[in-house]
Amino acid sequence: MIDGGTQGNVGPVASNVVVTPQKTDGTVDVTLTATLTDGDLVAAYEYYVDDPAAATIVPVAAASPLNVTEIFAAADVATWGSGEHVLYIRGQDAADPAVWGALGSAVLTLDMAGPQITGLSLTPNPTNGSVDVLLTGTADDGSTGNSNVVSAEYTLDGGTTWLPLNLNSPNTPLSGLSTTILAADVDALPEGENTIQVRALDDWGNETLVYGSVVLRLDQSGPNVSDVTLVPNVLDFNTTLPTTMRLTATVQDPQVSGVQSTLDNAEGFLYEEGGPGTGFNLYSSDGLYDEVSETVYYDIPVAQFSNLADGTYDILVVGKDAAGNWGPAGSASITVTAAVVDLEGPVVSGLSATQPRNNRLLVTATATDALSNIAEAI
Repeated sequence: MIDGGTQGNVGPVASNVVVTPQKTDGTVDVTLTATLTDGDLVAAYEYYVDDPAAATIVPVAAASPLNVTEIFAAADVATWGSGEHVLYIRGQDAADPAVWGALGSAVLTLDMAGPQITGLSLTPNPTNGSVDVLLTGTADDGSTGNSNVVSAEYTLDGGTTWLPLNLNSPNTPLSGLSTTILAADVDALPEGENTIQVRALDDWGNETLVYGSVVLRLDQSGPNVSDVTLVPNVLDFNTTLPTTMRLTATVQDPQVSGVQSTLDNAEGFLYEEGGPGTGFNLYSSDGLYDEVSETVYYDIPVAQFSNLADGTYDILVVGKDAAGNWGPAGSASITVTAAVVDLEGPVVSGLSATQPRNNRLLVTATATDALSNIAEAI
C-alpha cells in the first residue's frame, strides 16, 4: 500500500462503497463497487481485503468521478474463512501521484461454518444411572458468521442417533442449550466413560464443524471396605473398661473402565447390615469426604454392648460414592464377656455351737460364695 503526498491535498474521496452480497456462504461471487471523486481527476485506485499488505493497485484513464467495480470469485472468497471481512478502496490523485485519498470500506459477512459449541456440562456427573442427567451448553455463531442458531442436537452413541436439544434463545446467534437425558438412557450405557457429542445448525444451513463433547462418567460399582479394626476388640464387663471403642476402616471406590468416584459417606451397623441410610455415620479422618479413598472412624460407646450375652459380635461398615452407589460391607468382630450378676447369697455349712463360757455361746460355721466375696456374717 502506497502512502504520502503533498500537504493540503486530501486526494480522491471514496463514496458509495458497497459490497454485494453483504453476507454469503462462499458459494457465489462477491462484488465491490465504489465511486472515487477528485478535482484533479483519479489516476488509479487501490483495494484490499483485511490486510493492507495484500493491496492491489489498478491504473485507470484519469477521470472523476470514477466508478469502480471489482469482482471476487467465489472460490477465492471461500478461502477467507468465516467471519467479518472488511473490503477497502481508495483513489490516487492524477495531478500528484504521491497523494492517495482516505480509505472507504464495506463489510462482508462470510458464513461458511456452523455454530461453535462451548460450556458443556452434565449434572450429576458421575452418576450411577438411577436418575436423570441434565445436559447444558452454549451454541455460538458470533465468530463463524453471526447467523441465527436454529437447532441443536446431541448423540450418546457416536453419531448413529441424534436427539434434539432445547434452544434457550432460538433464532439468535448465541443460545443456551439444554435437555434432560432420561435415567433409562443413561443406565443403558456401558459403565465407564461415555462421550456425548453436541452440534448445532445456523439459518444458512451450516453445521458445527468440530462437535462439542463432554464425558459422562457412569459409575455403577460401590466402594470396597477393608482394614476394619476395633480397639479394644475384647470387652469383659467384669473388668474396668474404657467408655468408647474406636472403629476404623478404609473405604475406597474401585476404578472401572476409567471411572472412579470420590466418596460421599460411610455407615456402620451393629451385628447385621441394615438398609442404606439407616446406620450411624462414620467420620472421615481428614474431615471431608472428597477423595476416592478415605480412612474413616467412629467411637462407639462401650455401654452399647453391656447387655449382650457372652459371645462374638460383628460390626459392619459400608461406603457410598459420589455417584450414589453403596458397596459391600466390611466387618470386624468383638468378643463380649457379660458381667456376672450374683442373685444368691453365701452358702453356710458346718454350723456348730459349744457350751457357753462366761455366759457366751461359741458358734462356728463355714460360709462360701461361688460368685462374690463374703462381706460379713451375722
